[in-house]
Amino acid sequence: MSHLMPYDLSAKAVSTAATAVLSVMSLSPRAPAQCLPTQVATLSPPSDAEEARFGTAVAISGDVLVVGAPQSYWTGAHGSAHVYRRAGSLWNLESDLLSLPGDSDGLFGRCVAVEGDRIAIGVPGGQSFVPPFHRGSVQFFEQAGGMWTRGARLESETVLSNFGCAIALRGDTLLIGEPDGLDGIHAVHVYRRQPTNAWVLEQSIVSPAPEYHDRFGESISFDGARLLVGAPQLPGSPPENQSGAAFIFVRDGEEWHCEGRLDGAPTFPPVQPPAWGYANFGGAVAIDGDRAMVLQTARIGTDQCSSMSEVFVFERMSNGWKLTDRVSGLAGIPYGESTTTPRLALRGGIAVLGVPYDIAEGQGGAAVVLHRESDGRWSAAQRFRPDEYPPKDPQTSFGAAVAMDGQTIAIGAPFEAVGTSDSAGVARVFQLPDGEDPVFAQDLADTAAYESDKVVLTVEALSSEPLHFEWAYNGEKIHDSFPFGGTATSSLTIQRALVGMDGTLQARAFDGCGRSTSSRVAQFTVTPVCPTDINNDGVTGLADIAAILFNWGAPCK
Repeated sequence: MSHLMPYDLSAKAVSTAATAVLSVMSLSPRAPAQCLPTQVATLSPPSDAEEARFGTAVAISGDVLVVGAPQSYWTGAHGSAHVYRRAGSLWNLESDLLSLPGDSDGLFGRCVAVEGDRIAIGVPGGQSFVPPFHRGSVQFFEQAGGMWTRGARLESETVLSNFGCAIALRGDTLLIGEPDGLDGIHAVHVYRRQPTNAWVLEQSIVSPAPEYHDRFGESISFDGARLLVGAPQLPGSPPENQSGAAFIFVRDGEEWHCEGRLDGAPTFPPVQPPAWGYANFGGAVAIDGDRAMVLQTARIGTDQCSSMSEVFVFERMSNGWKLTDRVSGLAGIPYGESTTTPRLALRGGIAVLGVPYDIAEGQGGAAVVLHRESDGRWSAAQRFRPDEYPPKDPQTSFGAAVAMDGQTIAIGAPFEAVGTSDSAGVARVFQLPDGEDPVFAQDLADTAAYESDKVVLTVEALSSEPLHFEWAYNGEKIHDSFPFGGTATSSLTIQRALVGMDGTLQARAFDGCGRSTSSRVAQFTVTPVCPTDINNDGVTGLADIAAILFNWGAPCK
C-alpha cells in the first residue's frame, strides 16, 4: 500500500511542496507537564495465598480491572484472575475467575485482556517435559446480568508451545502469541468473533524472517488497526551486540501483511552474550496509531540483573516506519527474562514502562513515565513507586505488568509479600493528574484560506498544558508542530502547483500528559493553478512550455 503526501501527489509534478508556518499566541516557554500519577488503590489476593503471584498480569478497560494470579491455590483451583470494578474512587472486587481442573500447572491468569464486557485469560502452560504435556489455551468470560460466566475456549494444536502467553483483545478480534512451537514455527494467531458468538481462526501470522527460537509472538500489542509483534531472540548482525526485532502487521481485506520491520541498535558498552539472545529487542512492545515503542534490554555484565534498558520510538512516515527517538538509561529489567505480560503501555504522547527490579535504587521495582516534550523528544525523567515503599523485601517486582486506559494506570508487583504470605502479590492503581482534553476553537473546514499560489489552514487549541500538534492527510501524518504555551495555533501552508489534491485533512493536539483531541475530519480539495512562470525563474520561456506539455491534462483553475 502506498501512502501519498499532499506534496507528493503526482510523479509529473514540476514543483510542489508543503511547508508549515507556526503562529504562536504565547511566546513564553513553559515547564514540561508534570505527569507523575497518584496512587489511588492497593489490591491484594482475596486470601493470603502463598506464592499466588497476584499481579503477574493486569488489564484495564474503562471501569473494569482484571488481575491475574497464575500460581494461586485456593478453592481447588490452580490459577485465577480477579475482576474489580470502579465505583467513584473505590475499586471493588466483583468476581473471581477460576481455572478448571484440567488447567493444573497451566498458569491460568499469566496473561489477561479485557474489552468491555468480555475477558480473555491466557493459560499458556508450564514447560515440564513430563507427560501429560500441556496444550496452551485462552479462556473467555463474558458478563451477562451482572455475572461473569465462562464462555468459549481456544486451544493450541501443539503442546509446550506457550500458546496464550501473550494476548490482545480489541472488539471482535483476539490475537494470541505462540512463541515456542516444537515444530520451530512461532506464530500469532488471529481469531474473529462471528455473529453466532463463535471465535474462528482467521489467520496464523508467522515471522517474515523466521529463525529457530526467535520467540516471535512473545510480546504483542494491537491498537485495533495495526499489530506489533516482538521477536526478542531473533539473531542480529553482529550477534555479539544485537538481537531481536519487531514487526508491524496491518489487515488488508481478509489478509494480514507485514508493513515494516523495526530494529534496535547496539548498546554501549557492548553486551556480554550468554548462550541465548543478546539484546532482547522486542521483549515488550506497544503501538498506538502512527507511533510504536519497543523495549531493548541488554546485559552489560556477568550478573543476570545487570542490564541497561532502552525504549526505541518509531513513527509511521510516508516512506515507512522510522526511528525518531531513543530513551536510554533505564536500568533494572533482568536480561533474558521472558516478558509474558506487558511492561510497556502507550497512549498518545505518554507511555509507562515497568522496571520490576530497580536494583540500582535498592528498591523492589519502579515505573517510569515517558512523555513527549514540547520539542518532540521523549523524556523519561519521571519515576514513581508505591506510597508504601521502600518495602522490607526489595524483590517485589513492582512493574512486572503494566496497563493503561485513559488516565488510569494499573501496575502489578507479583512477588510482594502480603501478611505472612511470601510472593502473594499486589496490584496498585494510579491516576494521572486531572485535566481537560485540549479543545479546538473552530472546525478545520472553516479555516481554509485560498490564495493564488497556496492554501493556508489554521487550528487553535486551548489547554492547561503545552500542546503538540499533528496534521494528517488521508490518515497519513504529514507534519508536527510544537508551539509554546497552553493556548496556541498551528498553521499548515500547502503550495499549489500543477497538481491538485482531494482527500481528508485532520489536526490533532495533545499535551505532555497524553490528553488529546482531534479536529473533525474535513474534506479538502485544492485545485491547482496554472502559472505561466512554472520554474519561478522570473521569465516565461521554453522551460515553462515544456513543463506545461509534460503535465498536459492536469486540471487547471
